[in-house]
Amino acid sequence: MLPPLVVVPLVLGLMGCSSGAREVQPPSPTAPPPLDTPQTGLPQQTGHLLVQALSARCGIITVTGTHAEFTPEHPLCKVRVRVTSNDSSFHTFDIAEQRLVLADGTLVATHPDAMNIKRQPRSVELGARNAHELDLWFSPQSASPASGLRLVGDHDTNPLATAGQTDAVVLPLELPGATTGAQESTPR
Repeated sequence: MLPPLVVVPLVLGLMGCSSGAREVQPPSPTAPPPLDTPQTGLPQQTGHLLVQALSARCGIITVTGTHAEFTPEHPLCKVRVRVTSNDSSFHTFDIAEQRLVLADGTLVATHPDAMNIKRQPRSVELGARNAHELDLWFSPQSASPASGLRLVGDHDTNPLATAGQTDAVVLPLELPGATTGAQESTPR
């Protein structure tokens, strides 16, 4: 057995003790990814649905999903919306009818590749007073900036049931420095 005076220096030597303290470097700062711009508009009624833009961003140059990555020819715009059934029946929100409105008046259909990659539905079935949030993806093809979102609610075949209801509403979008635009199109 070794005497205690020999064991202590031996253990300290094996532990790698040193008198020089190492300075811990903080992680290097990186620019945060651009954030979606919150939208401040109130819900609007179209058909039996209330629709509201929650956030928006344009200038997105690529999207990735669980099984795919996509770089479109033109930067994408993404608008997050909330759709709410405003009565006690089932109603459908059809994604194919929704359009991005550009400053020059051009209407742009949703981009099917971006919608599929981000796993967004083709339609949303809402129960009584239910709400659903989803992202609508668009690929404007000109320099005209996005200025609004044209949303269409469900269509009721009974004219008495739709009295006073509008077929479509245009929600203004607040987008700083939006730099995208398009012709009425359904991309490849």
